[in-house]
Amino acid sequence: MTGAEFPGEEVVEFGGLRAVRAPLTWGQQVIYRALQSRAQRAHYDYNQRMSLPVPEGRSLREVIDAVRELVTAHESLRTVYRDGTADSAPYQEVQGEGRLTVRVVHGDDPAAALDALAVTDFDLSREWGIRVAVLTGPGGEPRRLALYVSHVAVDGWAMGLVVRRLKGLLADDAAVRAEAVAGEAAPAGPAAAQGASAEAARGEGVSAGAVPAMAAPAGAALAVPAPAHAASAEAVRAAPAPTPPAPTAPAPTPPAPTAPVPQPADLAETERSEIGRTADRRADAYQRSLLRRAPRTMFPARPSTPPTTATATATMTTTATTTAPAGTAGPQGWAHGEFRSGRLEAAAREVAERCRAGEETVYLAAVGTLLARRAGLSHCVLKTIFANRIGAERQAMVTPLASDVLLCFDVSGPSFDDCVRAAHLAKLRGYARAQYDPARLERLVAEVGRERGEQLDLSVLHNDLGALAPPAEDSGRPARGSAAAETSFRWAEPFRLPSVKLYCSVRTTDRGERVISLAADTRYLPAPDLRGLLYGVEELVVNGAAGGGPGERRGEARDRDVDERLSAHVS
Repeated sequence: MTGAEFPGEEVVEFGGLRAVRAPLTWGQQVIYRALQSRAQRAHYDYNQRMSLPVPEGRSLREVIDAVRELVTAHESLRTVYRDGTADSAPYQEVQGEGRLTVRVVHGDDPAAALDALAVTDFDLSREWGIRVAVLTGPGGEPRRLALYVSHVAVDGWAMGLVVRRLKGLLADDAAVRAEAVAGEAAPAGPAAAQGASAEAARGEGVSAGAVPAMAAPAGAALAVPAPAHAASAEAVRAAPAPTPPAPTAPAPTPPAPTAPVPQPADLAETERSEIGRTADRRADAYQRSLLRRAPRTMFPARPSTPPTTATATATMTTTATTTAPAGTAGPQGWAHGEFRSGRLEAAAREVAERCRAGEETVYLAAVGTLLARRAGLSHCVLKTIFANRIGAERQAMVTPLASDVLLCFDVSGPSFDDCVRAAHLAKLRGYARAQYDPARLERLVAEVGRERGEQLDLSVLHNDLGALAPPAEDSGRPARGSAAAETSFRWAEPFRLPSVKLYCSVRTTDRGERVISLAADTRYLPAPDLRGLLYGVEELVVNGAAGGGPGERRGEARDRDVDERLSAHVS
């Protein structure tokens, strides 16, 4: 197969399903606005790419039927989106009838098939946010299924549910297939107001292809590891778990809800009900207080002129593991570095255990502490992406639910442990107020800026990709990397995100290695400083693990902070 050429097509017809018009949900708004604000598609692709194997013996018709079941069940996969006007906001239209063209490709190159599916942008005002291709063998038997899905329809967690459902629909075991179709599509009729309350489909043969920005499953080979909407493991641990019925066999993950899972249109109505307004008021009070005391920016120095690639190369320390920042394939003025360290991983685990926090918080605290020190500040302010997947109902929804949570924490304590605990509490308090109207927050930032007489700069974005998707069937992440793994740094392809000066992500590879990535506007964080910041994270955490905290013996864990027992959802 070459280019965007598809030898055959199968048309899937839909009819008699619910059709409804509704506002965008808060999670949809975040992605929809990001798509509208991006300067150039080549710099990053927000959408999801995934391929999975088709079990031997399945016919093309059975694969097509599985796709039909999938799109029937999840309204986000048969929805179009309309731009607003001067007097109205954008909205969504769930379509009860229509058709989806499934491309048929003779070959075994899922990456090429995904590239062909993604050769043009989605026109979400006319097109459903899903494109599908079936790769077939020499005899026409289906071998793999390739999916390209709009990020307005799914986030990383939801994509994991999509893949898991398809795997169940295509499974040999009848019981597994029955489990996969347990959730029924809503019948035609008005939207019902419902209460608001890893790795995508980890499994043999599932691959992420060219993984998109804001959609990459942890552990996949990232082409551009830009933001994904991730759920923190700490927040899930902090929330009270629902009590499931006693199973006769190991329960699936996540557990199937006892009632039909709300669709995005239902959630949109809930967010505009008193339940949603109450959650938004709580978030407003938290955000307003934080914005009034947070540093104006993490980059108080005047921006510099970004160096050319040649200049940057000449000023950096050259080692066997580094090269000059890539500049030809990505946007000029941006650098992107990736860092691995077994010493750092081992030290982060020790600090996390001692502080009764997650390892992801240790990395967040280290980056925030070093940024604040670099700027001469006692506090760090940034945004972290939170998936809002607390509770079985929300964990089962196929729609983007994530929000950017504002954090501000003190990094002036006498030990690194103090910084970690401050970051930990800040995260939990932010998670408890993570359901809010993003348009209202944008207005609030401008309002508080006027009160303070200065423009607030919230341009540091953090993302833990390790909890991006539903827990795997084996209920675990990849095995932890070896503490003997060598420290390494490499320059990766740069990318630019709108309204962001520094993007920090942490992911886990299939081999269990943690990878810390920084992508930065080099006017504010030059390439040598970016590289130095990553090595500084290793030094800070390793020294922190060796030093311990004041008044604590090595290995002694104090009681969990009270805030960790807070439910991370707002009711």
